[in-house]
Amino acid sequence: MSELHTMIVWSNASQAKESIEKQLSNSFKLLSVIEIEWDKEYFNDNLKIFYAHSQKHLDVANFDILLKNKVKHCGDEIFTLFVYEDFSPIYDFRITSSGNRKVNTKVFDLKDSLRKSIGGGHKIHASDNLFESNKDLTLLLGLNIQDYLKKYSSDGMRNQLHNQNCLGVNGYKNIDELFYVLNNSINYCVLRNYECLPEEYTVDGHGDIDLLVEDFNYMKYLTLAKSCFPDKEYRVHYGIEIANTIVPFDFRFVGDQYYDIKWQRDILNETIYFNSIIKVPDLKNYFYSLLYHAYIQKKGVKDDYIERLENMSKELNVDYRSNYAFDEIKTVLNSFMNTKTYSYTVPIDKTVYFNQLFLKYESNRLSKFGKLIASRQARFENDIFFTEVYDNGKFITKYGSDLIIKNEFYFLDLLKETEFVPKINNHVLELNNCYVVIEKLKGKTLDLATQDRRFWNKKNIISLMKQLVYFNEVLLKNEIMHRDIKPENLMVYFDKQHAIHLKLFDFGWAVKLSESKKAINPLGLGEQFKYKEGQYSDLFSTGKMLANIFNRFQFKDAIFNEFNIKPSAYKEPQSLKQKIKPIKDVRIDEIIQFNVKDYLMLFIFRNPSIHNFVLLIKKCLKSLIN
Repeated sequence: MSELHTMIVWSNASQAKESIEKQLSNSFKLLSVIEIEWDKEYFNDNLKIFYAHSQKHLDVANFDILLKNKVKHCGDEIFTLFVYEDFSPIYDFRITSSGNRKVNTKVFDLKDSLRKSIGGGHKIHASDNLFESNKDLTLLLGLNIQDYLKKYSSDGMRNQLHNQNCLGVNGYKNIDELFYVLNNSINYCVLRNYECLPEEYTVDGHGDIDLLVEDFNYMKYLTLAKSCFPDKEYRVHYGIEIANTIVPFDFRFVGDQYYDIKWQRDILNETIYFNSIIKVPDLKNYFYSLLYHAYIQKKGVKDDYIERLENMSKELNVDYRSNYAFDEIKTVLNSFMNTKTYSYTVPIDKTVYFNQLFLKYESNRLSKFGKLIASRQARFENDIFFTEVYDNGKFITKYGSDLIIKNEFYFLDLLKETEFVPKINNHVLELNNCYVVIEKLKGKTLDLATQDRRFWNKKNIISLMKQLVYFNEVLLKNEIMHRDIKPENLMVYFDKQHAIHLKLFDFGWAVKLSESKKAINPLGLGEQFKYKEGQYSDLFSTGKMLANIFNRFQFKDAIFNEFNIKPSAYKEPQSLKQKIKPIKDVRIDEIIQFNVKDYLMLFIFRNPSIHNFVLLIKKCLKSLIN
């Protein structure tokens, strides 16, 4: 079967154009001779798109260097494109710039000979297989091989000037043009939420277009996509210009562990066309990849996903129902994963949720430990750590990853004589079966206690400060860094006189100061009160938390300044302990000085109806101003 090929003679080799035309005419059927002119200001962008496939192994910096050298070597003036037909192609292996590959030897050997005849280098480009021919024509002329032959039949174009950049330079005219390029250049698949395409770009509640592509760099270079998070290499959120609008995409790629790599390849190899232009998963891959996405990569399943899954399950005759418990859904998903020998994989992209809680879910824990009241997970590189908190009315059980539960037990046991942490009732520290049972503390967490009118008096505010300083003293004495000081981890109990008593809990990520450099720092640990990502100071967090609670009071800055201790100060815990001791003994009464406005604030907070009325007045004034 005959096949079409392309050859480019760049402007710096234009002296050999006539000779090359004769040799092509003698060896093949010459269909077209086209002069192409790219806008000089976008010449580099054109080259980036055109060489995206062959140079996809290069990172951005090295690719840019190569392109600059390419312009110097090949020139940036009008160049010539030859389109020709080989009626008897012969394929064999040749050593190429991309390694030992099977190529059309007649085309490849002629290109090699022509390059040598003009002194070597790469001033002549030629396709050496049908994929490359099709890609070249698509990018250069906006026509794949099939459409080129339809338009020009066997006559082709001769000595015409084609003043047009590669498709994608300065963006795409419309989304159809983008997918025309993708269909003829790269192996891809729109994973989900494609039902509105190509008429609309996004789906309400889902936003980005999720693409699975054969190669990340190739996709970026081919479309000139711009990263939305250039300072975070692991982010795959990119924008492509379409009809003068930046359209958001997520580029999932083979090997990124978004799905098992074998599954990713199967999805790409088993695509079907939607609306005759967009490649999407076949029904089976769509159902199971959406099921995986909904339950493994999301904290909660969206209603429209459930509806879609139920509809597809009927077509596939799969026993899935929206009211199924997690263990029943796990059975459906596990059956598919095991049959295909696919694995559950933690994505390289740290922003993708990986629902370890779903995978570890066992319904018998509910009957064993009581009601599930909280669940959390944290990520460090490719490790997922999770915890579940159960309440049986009398005790709290914390179940989860070995590291977290063993930490919890160790530090609660170490601090059991201090009376400011919950007491341990029972524990099991077996591999994959770690839990600790602790007393159920009376009261409410500090974030909820601040909504209680009993909290808002000067005596309780001073008591809160003193108890928090005491907590920090005890932690320093035992050379412990809690690393997650926040209102949700402090329990407040009001006694009969409405005085407050505090307990500190959740020691799952606490560390000994001597081991802090080796400690795991999961993404986001410490939330809004940490010093910096991966850097912790319990005193700093305490001060920042207090300043946030008392942000309407004039003494908030004074509080923060007293606790503004950098992580480096913890290198000498005993001297730090001596430094903060006077805060509790002497300075708290000096720090918390109330003015008239502060007393008025206390009065308002102690009277909810007045507080709500003030908020309403503020809201009305704001709307009038706006």
